[in-house]
Amino acid sequence: MIKNSKVFCINFVTDKMSDLALFCGTKSGHNIDKFKEKNIEKENAKKIDCPRIKGCSAYLECEAADFIDIGDHVMILGKVITKESGTGEKKLFQSNIEGPFKFTTTGD
Repeated sequence: MIKNSKVFCINFVTDKMSDLALFCGTKSGHNIDKFKEKNIEKENAKKIDCPRIKGCSAYLECEAADFIDIGDHVMILGKVITKESGTGEKKLFQSNIEGPFKFTTTGD
C-alpha cells in the first residue's frame, strides 16, 4: 500500500491501547483489514491522503523517500511532512525486541 500511495502515518498509541498495539504488531495486514478486524476508529490525516488511528497521543505524517530491499522485508525511509499532537497521553513503546512483548511509556 505504501509503495502505491507513497505516504504513511506513524501513530503513537497511548498506554491505554496496549491490546491494540499487540494485535497490530503481531498480525500482518496482507490478509486482513486491521481497522475492520479490531473495529479501530480512524480519521483522515491532515496533510496526506492516509487514514490514521483516532485517539492516539501523537502522529507523524510522512512521504516515502526511499524503499530499500533488505531480504525478506523492505525498509521504507520517510520524510516527515507534518507532526501533530493528539490526546497528549503517554506514548506506548515496545521495551524489548526478543521474547514476549513488553511495553513501556514515555513521561510525556
